[in-house]
Amino acid sequence: RQHYLELLEKAKDIYIQPEPQDGRNRVYAGYFGRNQWIVNNSQLLVAYMVNEEDGGTAHTWKCAAQKGIRKVNLVELLNA
Repeated sequence: RQHYLELLEKAKDIYIQPEPQDGRNRVYAGYFGRNQWIVNNSQLLVAYMVNEEDGGTAHTWKCAAQKGIRKVNLVELLNA
């Protein structure tokens, strides 16, 4: 907890995902909203992604590709 609070103090910006108003699962909507925020506010996406087909990271990766954002998968770099 202390480390987290120290990171918050150093953050340039803090974004808090609003609660879903449409009855969606709060946790799922939070992750999805966070991932959309990342894509909408990034010029480069760096991820550690083993499975490019399933999961939130894969979905974020695909959204970034559609927006033409440069992507780096650390798995590929470490296995090269």
